[in-house]
Amino acid sequence: MFVFMLLVGGYAIAQTVSGKVTTKDGMALPGVSVLVKGTTTGLTTDSEGRYTISVPDESSTLVFSFIGFITQEIVVGSRSTVDVTMEEDLTELSEVVVTALGIPRETKTLVYATQTVKPAQLVEVKDANNVLNSLQGKIANALITQGSGGPGSGARI
Repeated sequence: MFVFMLLVGGYAIAQTVSGKVTTKDGMALPGVSVLVKGTTTGLTTDSEGRYTISVPDESSTLVFSFIGFITQEIVVGSRSTVDVTMEEDLTELSEVVVTALGIPRETKTLVYATQTVKPAQLVEVKDANNVLNSLQGKIANALITQGSGGPGSGARI
């Protein structure tokens, strides 16, 4: 019995933490990255901004990050519910182009032409469920064809 207690006492007990991620206005934030700091354990919030994650112990830190918002780190402690309110990052984003190799570069450093498509232009499309179709006619020399034409059919560039 004594040996069993020593073995159990040597292991940290994992705990489950859940919560909701919202903006200052109380709007749910879907797709927020939730990561246990120092590990590869992570997930994204669901469509209602909710998450449930298993952490190794009470000293674990959760890292919440989302584009356009300030990254937050919160120590779990003994809590089983951690609700987070994300604050907008008011720094202005600079224009970045991601090349075919996935290397971000500033537009002025490129030796070839680039084009910009504003988000408002992507919304003015007949098929709002397919982003590729919204690029049709907005990018020079891009031939975009729709698959079968049925709902949810794919498109090719």
